[in-house]
Amino acid sequence: MNTHKLIALAALLVLTRAAQAQGTSFTYRGSLNANGLPANGSYDWRVSIYDAPVGGSQLGLTSDVPSVSSVNGLFSLTLDPGADVFTGPARWMEIAVRTNNAAGFQTLNPRQELTATPYAIHASTAGRVAYANTAGVANSLAAGASIAVGSGPVTNPEAYSRVLSISGETSGQFAGTTAVVFSNPVNSSTWSIGPTTDGAFRFTPRGAGNKRVVVPILEIVGGSDIAEPFNVSSSIDLKPGMVVSIDPEQTGGLKVATQPYDRTVAGIISGAGGVNTGMTLVQDGTAASGKHPVALTGRVYCYVDADTAGPVEPGDLLTTSSTPGHAMRVQDPALAQGAVLGKAMSSLKSGRGLVLVLVSLQ
Repeated sequence: MNTHKLIALAALLVLTRAAQAQGTSFTYRGSLNANGLPANGSYDWRVSIYDAPVGGSQLGLTSDVPSVSSVNGLFSLTLDPGADVFTGPARWMEIAVRTNNAAGFQTLNPRQELTATPYAIHASTAGRVAYANTAGVANSLAAGASIAVGSGPVTNPEAYSRVLSISGETSGQFAGTTAVVFSNPVNSSTWSIGPTTDGAFRFTPRGAGNKRVVVPILEIVGGSDIAEPFNVSSSIDLKPGMVVSIDPEQTGGLKVATQPYDRTVAGIISGAGGVNTGMTLVQDGTAASGKHPVALTGRVYCYVDADTAGPVEPGDLLTTSSTPGHAMRVQDPALAQGAVLGKAMSSLKSGRGLVLVLVSLQ
């Protein structure tokens, strides 16, 4: 080779803590030109880490990587300089290469400055990771490449082209929790986003900033109704699908409906028939909180007594009945004024059972 040119494409790291099996090694990917053209063939590499772009002192071990294939100039090296190399200050790689089993190595100039990504090795023991610009590395990740943070493996169940995988600890007070935190120094506000100890995914605002979350379109795929949680009093066992009404004995609370054409009807306990709550509106610590999600609008399954007021067909208006927690078909429109809880969307010929209801209080 008369001339050599090294073009760094990426320094990709998929690292956990230094105590884990992956240790201190990392992968370096680059492009090698020989005589102005992308190199093809087998090459031996020798890589050392320095604390300066010129001169300086070598840090850690020299990595000798023999017989590495270069295809259209592209190559990949697994390097391991050992511990206590990436401790915070800038680092440079001195790279030497030779045709496989040739007489001597040719050092490539200049040394390659390492981006911030290798400092993930140090992050497991650092109280705080130093500020760093890793955008250049992230933008150059090859398709299918991933970055892992934490002790777990990279997870990519949806087969995305690139993944940042974060796994929590398996024990301790906050086991399983992880978060990404965004800070706005202008108004001293932060948002933390991630799974909580109960497995829920939570957006948590702190500080004096605006606490709104703004999206162009919000699509909810796990349920079909809008509900609010209420405390519900009852002398019978509560279950999803029951009709409830306003309870005058508790401010902001409800009770199981037991009277026909009850104008205090409030909704249906959500979650029956395999149809989940789509959205819950709640303010913890106030009267706008409780235990049971009650559907106020949307589609939800409801218990109906078809023997009280006759068979139920799609399109029938439904109201409360004398059967606790059950609706019935409206027979008297005058009595139903203010006591309608919605329209039936399925039928029930006789007996008691679940009917799909489009909730619309009126």
